[in-house]
Formats: sequence, structure tokens, C-alpha cells
Amino acid sequence: MISAELTYISHCSIVLQQNNVKILRELKLQNSSGAPLERLHISITSSPALTIPFDFDVARLDEELSLNDLDLRLDYDSLAALTDAVNGTLTLTISQDGNTLLSKEHPITGHAPDQWLGQGIIPETLASFVCPNMEATGAIMTLVANELQKTTGDSSISGYNDGKQRAYEIVKATFNAIHSLGISYARAVMDINQIGQRIRMPDYIFKYRHANCLDTTILMASVLEACNLYPVILLTKGHAYIGCHLNDESFSDLPMDDLQKIRKLCSMDEFIVCETTLSEDSSASFESAEILARDQHLLDDDFECAIDVRRARESGIRPLPFKSTLDGITFDEGLLRSYETVEVETRELQQSVDLSSLPTTQRNGRTDSWKKKLLDFSLRNRLINVRKSAQVITIASSDISSLEDALSSNAVLSIGSIYDLLAEKDINELSQKQVLDPVLQFKPLLDSELAQKRIWAMHKPNELKNNLTKIFRQGKTDLEEGGINTLFLAIGALEWKVTERDKTSMLAPLLLMPVKLIRNSVREPYKLQRLEDDLSLNHTLAEMLNREFKLNVPLGEELPKDEHGVDVKNILQIFREVIKDMKGWEVHEWTSVGLFSFAKYNMWYDMAKRSDQLLANPLVKHLADGGGSYDDGVEVFPPEELAEHLDLSKI
Repeated sequence: MISAELTYISHCSIVLQQNNVKILRELKLQNSSGAPLERLHISITSSPALTIPFDFDVARLDEELSLNDLDLRLDYDSLAALTDAVNGTLTLTISQDGNTLLSKEHPITGHAPDQWLGQGIIPETLASFVCPNMEATGAIMTLVANELQKTTGDSSISGYNDGKQRAYEIVKATFNAIHSLGISYARAVMDINQIGQRIRMPDYIFKYRHANCLDTTILMASVLEACNLYPVILLTKGHAYIGCHLNDESFSDLPMDDLQKIRKLCSMDEFIVCETTLSEDSSASFESAEILARDQHLLDDDFECAIDVRRARESGIRPLPFKSTLDGITFDEGLLRSYETVEVETRELQQSVDLSSLPTTQRNGRTDSWKKKLLDFSLRNRLINVRKSAQVITIASSDISSLEDALSSNAVLSIGSIYDLLAEKDINELSQKQVLDPVLQFKPLLDSELAQKRIWAMHKPNELKNNLTKIFRQGKTDLEEGGINTLFLAIGALEWKVTERDKTSMLAPLLLMPVKLIRNSVREPYKLQRLEDDLSLNHTLAEMLNREFKLNVPLGEELPKDEHGVDVKNILQIFREVIKDMKGWEVHEWTSVGLFSFAKYNMWYDMAKRSDQLLANPLVKHLADGGGSYDDGVEVFPPEELAEHLDLSKI
């Protein structure tokens, strides 16, 4: 006669109760009696008492009724008292005038306050376990202040008030403070899809010094939020690590699943990631934890989502409402057994770029139009789309600015195969990655090699030798026959897509440094040296961005300078700002040696580099300036007077 279908969340905890999550989504009632049912009374109860008894009346049910706004509330006292998961039932009863028409039981499970319901049930509620107000969090903040005093001479914890460099120092001090606790690693597998994943809260970790990756991530997030920073919990299928905004910003999505966006913000030094389990390694430094997270986790195909704590707070997700989860805990300084912090000089962060403050590019109308018509915007052009070929050699670099500085100072760099530098296990690990950015895990080694005037290519020895020989010969031919160099060091690259839905991305160089290859004998490695011409912008790319995507790159012929020459870092920041809102686009610190030219490159080169010489010709100048008739100084006369002016004997 009457049937009911209940749609609800079958797992609950104090986290859902505190965040006013409605576990009852929909109740569908169906009347198959053929006559209306009136004065129905509906009640929902649970056993054990995980919910507060809820009842209401339905005046009339004809055939079908769908009810959505049902406020079945969770019981705080019962859920707060749980020490482990408990199975129960949710009972729906429908009666009429005291007679029961339907009674139906539904399974429900209550979980302890320290159990997360997993990614499948409102994943952003994980932010509730970030507890900035717990006593243990406050105790660790004291250690953070001490770290700041020791490393910076200033113990103040000022959030974002003193800029992103200070925010970065606070993140580093937080890692070092947690590192000083001497935590041992709990090796139990972390599964974000497990319902009831138990989390060790900050006071537990503080007392027992035992935690896994999710626990240390929650702990560090709690301290960072207490420091008025905005932490982000990053989750893969079997791992958790921490991120933090370095500016007063947060993600718009909750949860957020765009790992590329995080990489872009990291490359702009507006976001930082850190492997929290290295706080449990006595020999680890904050810098090694940052490198591990950036160089491995940010390339992880198993990435699931990022939970921005500030964004969660704005959505009404509050911290769990207790200061301590352990009875009788005391805070004794004698409990702190310290590891020595591995001191590494704090790196200087990239500054943000205000595009509106940059000068606009000045253009000469007609000459600029002529140059545009000569450019090749097809995907065959390597300046727009670098494909894997024998004419492009990828360089493994830890810092492309340092590489540019070395060549700008006229250093001659030998090129070797990375397979001759690294151990086999490192090669196997590296071969599984698409190396478009600095190889941070080998930064000390690559920096040392660059200082000794050696750079290393991402190619096997024989392949590198053959490809360099082809490039050397072709570049030499282009120079001898065309008088123009086509061999460049590409510095920085833009990964871009024709449309947002495209699965395939293109790669285009950002800056081009004219170089030459030197080889003194067949037994010696090829060496790289810059030519006298200046480092230049990839004008083909810049014009393509303007024409096809209405993106203006505010860089003219005079590129920004630093004390070593061209300010590569600043230029990359400008590009990152320009493409910031382009989904699927990313700026990489990629370098390569290769042949970069196109069909009408010689003509374009003349227009771009020799325009002063061309405009010295009065006819060309008149064509460029336009307007009026051109006076070439030749006397004009009527055709019938031709015989008078023409002396055939002089022809």
C-alpha cells in the first residue's frame, strides 16, 4: 500500500555533526492503494542513538511525494563518546492515526571523533582535523618562534603581513620545529578511500612521538593555521603531504583536483609543498623535504585532490571542538628530545609581477605588419611546437638562470650524457619522468658540474653524439650558405594547447640565445659557447599568443636585466602571469640546444635585425611611413615629347 525509499549518508561522525552536514538527502514516498492517504506521521530514530529522534507529519499523500529538506540531526554526546566504529540501524516508521503502515530499518555506522570518513564522503571534512587551537599546537608554536629567532633574528609570527618571504620562513620554521620532536614513523598504510581512517591528533603525536604521513600533514597544517597561514592538504592514493599558500590567497575549488595549477603556483613561488614524513628523519632538512615534494609528488599520476583549509573554513567546515584528546596530558619541556636541525641557507623567492606596470610594446605599423606576415604559425614550426627529434637536445639543468649567466659571461661548456654522470638507479627513476623542469633531486651535483663548466644532456651517449654531429653540420651549413645563425639555446618553455579540451599539448621555447658548437677533435666532447648576438624573445610565440589567444606578452626588444645580464627569472614570471588563467597551460624551466628557424626566417631576420639599414633606403622608408606620392627626382613629361628627351645614341 505504501513504500518508502531513503537516500542518506550511511556513515557519520562528530565531524559531520559539528559542520551541520545533513545526512538525510531524500525521502520518496509512494502510495499504491489507489486512494489518497491522509494524516501520515513519519518518524526516524537510530539505535544506538547516533541521531536525535526526528518526526513530522504529511497531510496528504496521493501517489508519490519527494521530500528533500529533512533536518535529521546527529547526536553530539553519543558521537563524542565513541572510541571506535559502531554499527547501528536507522529506523523509518510511517503511521496513520496510531496504526503503523511501514517500518523499515537502514544500516548506519558511527565513527569515533579521530576517524576520517575518507574521500568518498565529503572529503573536505578532513580540514576539521586541522586543529589550530589545541594545547599541543600552541606548544609547537613556541618552538616555531624559537626557530625563527635562531634563523632570522626575529621570533614574530606575522602570517602574511610581512610578505611571502616571511611566510616561507615561517613554513620552514614549522617543519624544523616538528622535526625537533623526534617523531618515529608509523608504517601503517594510509588509504584515502578507507572509511574510518584513524588520525593521530597533535596532542597524541606530541606525547607519543609516533605518526604516519597523514598524521604529520594534519599536525603541520594545524600549526601553520595557528601561524595565520593557509595550509593545503594534498592527497594521493596512498600518501599525504602538505602545501601552503605564500600569499594571502586560497583555491576556489573544494576539493581541488588540478595538480598542474599547483605546479604553476609552485614555479611562481606563490605556493610551497613539503614532504612531512622527512620531519621524522634525523638527517633531513626542510630543503630536502621541499625538493622531494616538488620533484616527485607534483608529478605523481596518483594525485587525488587538494583540500585548502582556508577555503574549507569559508565553506563552514570548522576544527574539531576540543583542545586535547588525551586525558591528563601535561606539557613538559623535558619531553622534547631534539635532533640537530640541518641548516641550509633559505632560498630567495620569486617576486610577483604586476603586468599593468610593465611598458607596452611599441610597434611600427607597416614594418610590424610585414614581419608578422613572414612568421610561421603552423605546428610544423619548432618555435611553436618542439617535437622530439634529432635536432633538439634537452639539457638537464637545476637552474636555467645560472646556465644563462654562465654562457653570458662567455663560459665554454662541455656537453656530456647524463647517463655517464648518474648511477643506474637514478637513471631508471629519471627515465620514468617527463623532464621539463629543473631536476631538483640532483641540484647539488648539477650545480657543481656547471661550476666546473660541464652540462649534461638527457640522451644516451651514442644518441647524443650522433644528434650533436647532425646539429653541428646543419648549423654550419645554414651559417655559411644563408649568413644567419639558426642554432640556439632555448631557455624556458611554454606548454600550451590549441583548445582546452585537447589531450595533446605543445611545447614552445620562450627565450633564444644564439650559440655555436665547438669540437676540437673527434675524441673530445662537443662544447657550447654563446655568439655575440643578444638573447631574444621568441617573437613567433609572442605574436601567436596575441593573434590566436589575445594574450599580450609585455616584453619588447629590450628584455629586463639583472646584474648578470638578462633577468631570466623575471621573464618567466611575466609569462606565468600572462597564462595564469589558461587551463592546461604551464611555464617550464626547460632548456635545450637545437636548430630553431622557419621557411622565411632569413627574410624575417632582415626585417627584425636590420630594419635601420632597410629604412635608410628612401623608397623603403616611404613605403614604411606611407602617405602621399614618392618623389624619386625623375623628370616627368608627356608621351608626345618622348623624341625630344630621348637620345637613342646613348641607350
